[in-house]
Amino acid sequence: MSSEAPLIIIDIGGTKTAAAHANGEGRLLDRRQAVTSKHDGEAIVQAACELLVGLHQAHP
Repeated sequence: MSSEAPLIIIDIGGTKTAAAHANGEGRLLDRRQAVTSKHDGEAIVQAACELLVGLHQAHP
């Protein structure tokens, strides 16, 4: 087991927003995605937050 802290990764792109949880060695443990809104910045932030909350709940 690595002594490095786990990672949360977020990628907000033009068509999808992805979030992932990785261990300290960079191995992906979970990945989720949602559609990126084209014209609503608030919806983009909301979707990103929901993805991150879901990862946190699955990997406290």
